[in-house]
Amino acid sequence: MMTLRPAAPQGCAPPGYEPDSDLTARAAEALRISEFDLFRLAYRTWHGEDPETQRIEKVFAAYLFNQTVPSWLRHFCRDVLAQTWTEAWEGTRLRAYFGADNLRYREPLPDLTAKSPAGRFVREFAYCGLLILFLVAI
Repeated sequence: MMTLRPAAPQGCAPPGYEPDSDLTARAAEALRISEFDLFRLAYRTWHGEDPETQRIEKVFAAYLFNQTVPSWLRHFCRDVLAQTWTEAWEGTRLRAYFGADNLRYREPLPDLTAKSPAGRFVREFAYCGLLILFLVAI
């Protein structure tokens, strides 16, 4: 039986606590794979066999809708993040170490902060769109 731990209620987490959903997202980003592929890889690593599609979809749906993370996934994410902090791993070496090199590569998410050129473009594009909507509404 899988152990699922519900997410901590808002405002009740101790200082320095990182929600399991954030751990999952950061580990998937470090390996450059989707979160669903991260679930499959963690299951394979923990149980030593490939997961059944229906079983992993059920666990993944519980993660998406209720933010519940199985213990085997939490452990795997912590291992991935520990490797990224202790070693200056490149993405391909980290993927090979955890057996993710046969999974589809996902491009890193763009930096959309106000200081980055992409973030500035998105912000200016949004302003232009709002201006056009305002002018059309008049």
